Amino acid sequence: MEATLPIIRDLTAAGDSLMWIVGPGDMVSENTSRGIREPQVDGEHITIKADNWRFHLDARLVGRIQFVETYGDLSSHYVRFSDSRSETLLRAYLPKRGQSESGDTPPEGNPVFEDMWARYEGTEGIEYVRREVLMSSFR
Repeated sequence: MEATLPIIRDLTAAGDSLMWIVGPGDMVSENTSRGIREPQVDGEHITIKADNWRFHLDARLVGRIQFVETYGDLSSHYVRFSDSRSETLLRAYLPKRGQSESGDTPPEGNPVFEDMWARYEGTEGIEYVRREVLMSSFR
């Protein structure tokens, strides 16, 4: 999917406040973006590195990208990359609404998420998803 690399670049440029979740299912890797670097590209392979981790993504596997906003008991904003069978490959969580690294009262919403969605809205294979997440769904 053509938009994979530009979105990955936007996410890595967002700074040290993202959480990268690599892999689906029962085995996942959760990584902070402390020390994140510009992605390295070798053909269709993208390497994303930070201070103490790295992962590799074959961009040919990405079949869909979702900008996801959750609400309810657990609110979050993230970008989800999935394969052609809708299996999650990667999620990048942006700071939660109301969070601020400086401790100041932040503006409403999530400006980084909203700005990114505005840039990619209407692109084939990319969609906005809003879903309710309740604590009872984790029991």
